Amino acid sequence: MKRSKKQLLLMVVLLLLLAGAVGALYLLKNPKETPQSTEAASQDNSRTHLITDSSTTDVAKMTVENASGTFTIVRVDQYSFSCEEVPEMPVNASEATALAASGCSEYLDLVEENASDLSVYGLDKPEATILYTLKDGRTVRVLFGSFNDYTNTYYVMTDESPRVLQASKAYGERARKSLAQYSGEPFPAFARSYITYIGVKGNGHDYELSSVVDKPQGYLEEHCWYDGYTFFLRRADGVEVASDPDGTVNLGDAIEAVTVDSVITYSDDPEVLAQYNLTGDTVTHFTITQTDDTLSTFITHTWHLGQPTEDGSYYAMYDDSKAVFRLEPKAAADLLSRNEKRVYNRLPTLVYIMNIESIEVDYQGKHFTAQAEIITTEDGKQDLGVCTINGSEVDKEDYRDFFTNCVVVTGDRAMADGEEVLPVDPEIRVTVHTTLANFPTLVYEYTPYNGSFYEGTINGDTTILFNRTAIGQCKEYIEKYLP
Repeated sequence: MKRSKKQLLLMVVLLLLLAGAVGALYLLKNPKETPQSTEAASQDNSRTHLITDSSTTDVAKMTVENASGTFTIVRVDQYSFSCEEVPEMPVNASEATALAASGCSEYLDLVEENASDLSVYGLDKPEATILYTLKDGRTVRVLFGSFNDYTNTYYVMTDESPRVLQASKAYGERARKSLAQYSGEPFPAFARSYITYIGVKGNGHDYELSSVVDKPQGYLEEHCWYDGYTFFLRRADGVEVASDPDGTVNLGDAIEAVTVDSVITYSDDPEVLAQYNLTGDTVTHFTITQTDDTLSTFITHTWHLGQPTEDGSYYAMYDDSKAVFRLEPKAAADLLSRNEKRVYNRLPTLVYIMNIESIEVDYQGKHFTAQAEIITTEDGKQDLGVCTINGSEVDKEDYRDFFTNCVVVTGDRAMADGEEVLPVDPEIRVTVHTTLANFPTLVYEYTPYNGSFYEGTINGDTTILFNRTAIGQCKEYIEKYLP
């Protein structure tokens, strides 16, 4: 009898355990719907939007106040924005849309329902605020507190509720951005192959490079090609010489390589610009013209590049824009290191043989003249006719050789800054008379410089050192026809 009672009691306990297990299994398979386990959480106080009952496009404007100052971004239409304080500044639509979306669409987790001590969250003295103004006139101010390293979020609250919430790091960083960081203003870029003009002024520079695209016919074209265009260097003193092809291409490459890191600020205040070395005589101004494949469209912009700041950063502006851009430092430093001597042509002639009326040579106290008749062939091309050197008729190939070795003399290099410039006392003088209105006369003079070089001048301007070997070849052809 006792055994039967014990058996019965054991069976009851087992049944109760079995019922509990079945119940637990049911709950696991069919959990109770709670705000924490479903998107319905958005209806609960634990998870919410900052601005309720509104969409991103309902935001009419956003006034941001942070360490950089106060500015207002205004919605123009669904896809574009403007700045109230700087109307001419284009606003980055993606950034502005993200700022609006964060207020209306981002879910934020509740930290404390009714915070009694806002200093715990840095909300007693907010580091940034955003005042959202909706199209219906309602306003909501969002306050941004300190950053939580553990959760990787910012503490925020609105002026409508005492609740403290957690916002994403991206949202908090948008609230701390300056006006310039919302700028959509592009820094004008140039492609080397399409550049037709470069003018450089300021910080000790004053020179221009122009292509043959907008030059009269008759310039030398077989020696100074730059992607199909011949470039000529015009200096501040009016001297104009052919530019060095490699030097000009390298300058174009340096311009093309300049890239922008970011927009730093938007200002025309001299005191602000002085912080970026963008005031005074140390600013270098690059005026650049670019064309297209058809040579029908020409666009010109002027870059204003400052010297590096104490931290090694380079800043720039362009045209009359108030935007200050930070540049990639290596490319900026390379461009600013270039000067006019790096684009001097070692071949200092500006005329084609068909544009020469006569060549006068003075050497060892003797003087003679070379000249050629220019004729037009039956197919309409120009050619050399009767050629004479020192009064004697010569074959036109001999005349070409004389021109090549006595006029088209290749220099070794431009004189470097600091190199001694000797008084002009030429051993050889070659005077070229041309049919060109810009350069009717070109006088080349070669003065012994040292054991390796001659100092060459063009119309009295010292520019290039010539290797003695090249001048030696010139002498040989001159001596061949000396009286």
